[in-house]
Amino acid sequence: MKKKIISFALGVALLISSLSATTVYAAGEIKVVDSTSYTVQTFPVDTTDITEPLRLALDYCSLNASEYNILTIKIPAGVYCITKTNIASSNTVLDLTEGATILNDCPGRGNIINSPSGYYGYDGLKNFTVRGGELGYTDENANESTLSRIAHANGVRFENVKFTNGFISHFVEVAGSTNVVFDGCVFDGFIGDLSSSSCEAIQIDILEEYEHFSGFPYYDATMNSNVTVQNCTFTNIVSGVGTKSLFHGYYQNNITIKNNTFTNLTGTAIYCSGYTNCDISGNTITNCAEGINYFMMKSDSRLGSVCDIDNNGTINNNCGTKIYNNTISVNATDEISTASAIYVFGNNVTSSKQNKYDSYAKVGNYSVKNIQIFNNTINTTAHGIRVYDTVNSKIHNNTVTSSKSSGGYGIYAANSSNSNQIYSNKINKFSNGILIASSSKSNKVTKNTVNGTGNSGIVINSGCDSNSVDSNTVMNSGKNGILIGASKTSSVQSNNISSSKADAIHLNSKANVNVIKGNLFNVHGKYAIYCDKGSTANVYVNNYKNSSGRYGYSKGDKKDYKFANLAVATVKVSKKGTTATVSWKKVGGANDYYVYRSTSKNGTYSYIGHTKSTKFKNKKLKKGKTYYYKVSAVKVANGIKQRSNLSTVKGKKI
Repeated sequence: MKKKIISFALGVALLISSLSATTVYAAGEIKVVDSTSYTVQTFPVDTTDITEPLRLALDYCSLNASEYNILTIKIPAGVYCITKTNIASSNTVLDLTEGATILNDCPGRGNIINSPSGYYGYDGLKNFTVRGGELGYTDENANESTLSRIAHANGVRFENVKFTNGFISHFVEVAGSTNVVFDGCVFDGFIGDLSSSSCEAIQIDILEEYEHFSGFPYYDATMNSNVTVQNCTFTNIVSGVGTKSLFHGYYQNNITIKNNTFTNLTGTAIYCSGYTNCDISGNTITNCAEGINYFMMKSDSRLGSVCDIDNNGTINNNCGTKIYNNTISVNATDEISTASAIYVFGNNVTSSKQNKYDSYAKVGNYSVKNIQIFNNTINTTAHGIRVYDTVNSKIHNNTVTSSKSSGGYGIYAANSSNSNQIYSNKINKFSNGILIASSSKSNKVTKNTVNGTGNSGIVINSGCDSNSVDSNTVMNSGKNGILIGASKTSSVQSNNISSSKADAIHLNSKANVNVIKGNLFNVHGKYAIYCDKGSTANVYVNNYKNSSGRYGYSKGDKKDYKFANLAVATVKVSKKGTTATVSWKKVGGANDYYVYRSTSKNGTYSYIGHTKSTKFKNKKLKKGKTYYYKVSAVKVANGIKQRSNLSTVKGKKI
């Protein structure tokens, strides 16, 4: 006990001797209280410089606090400055709720309060909280320093803290830590731009010795996990929360960013690089240059921010992330002219990309797999939702609106974005509503409503095979309702297309559509279905309401062909021995007939052949067995097979 008293007295004496004749903003004492609110220690405060008394209080807590004895440092009301970085202590609460403001006045790159360095894993700072008050910078501080840096920590919280007047860097940096929470904090005011720094108010960073988080050993590939940013306000700053750097094969895990407000940001509200099991929900993003970015790898021009640490990491195969219930208003700037409300990016790094951009960018396909984007409300001057190299994911029930019908896409899937489901979205204006591009295959575009696009409502670009466009409503397109490029498209069926200024469905040259069926066409400037020279398709029965006779048009090598629905054949079946003869009356306009058979009336019918006549012989059948038949009338011209509905079933026992 004597040692503690002597130590305390010496500390106070040192503090008194170091006081200068500065303006006194506050007078009182720092109190250290236990969980019963009993004051166990005090330290006098009588100058603006609170560096030394706060250090003494933190040192006291470092010696006496434990998980069973949480100590709270209470700072009295006033405006103070810090001239040397203080080191946080475990099992401690720094309480500024009485009205304390602490300003960073450190020379060089000093901070207000950091976690201790020199730890592995999450074995450093534990159970530390900053509560209330304000953290900022003095007017003279222009050293690009953060206010707090946390690394190798477990259980750090910032509750209802206001961070103000940042300069170029970040307010708080977190790396290699777990169970970190920002709750109810305010981040307001920042000097800086994207050309000088990434400038996230909260940077969820990586531990990389030379460029990211220097001065915080050990660099053991520890990643952040269980980080939560909730109920916070970000306003008049550059970027909100996240990071633009990543390691190969190591990921920030269980990151939750929810119920925050981002207003008037010149950069990106939320920027996720290499995040897994991420929950981004309930955020309101207003008048920001970009909304939410989610990257599993950088685009070519940004590969310099990809870092290498060892050869033990593995490429993620399930990002497990949800982006939902966010309200996003994006206003593109000159710095981010191709801005998106939601931007998801994977990247197939080939050897040529590796050699061209960055040796650290190891060869491999860093696709985004199993992400869900749903129930977001978006208004934008640029793009709505863009996804690149995104696989087995769902984009659904979003409302995406542009301020104009020229430039930008509502939903854009590109760079081998395969096997995704894009459904039940409402898209208004944009140049194109939904665009599938750059070798993206096997996507299902269903039950979307697209209205008022400057060009086409839904587009499948050339080289994008096995996509289906079904049960969508497309209205008021400036050109075509649905445009199919030179691709093998699975189906375009049961769509409701109205008031397209050009064609309702337009097939470019070399387009190949397996099924065009059951679509409703209601008023269009040109044709319901237009098939360019060299395209092929199977056109079944569609509803050509208000088509003014222009049902369809196929531009051929020798002769153009206009088409409409064919009548259904009336079928009879007779038998002789083990041969069944299927016959029907000629269907006007048909020049071929396809025959289908099943051994069960309500079973699956298989194609068994075709004929240009009005009868078809099915030979070598089994005695005693019943066979059922259906027939479709077909008109073949210029590579287009126009088919009637199948006839009613007729059966015969052999």
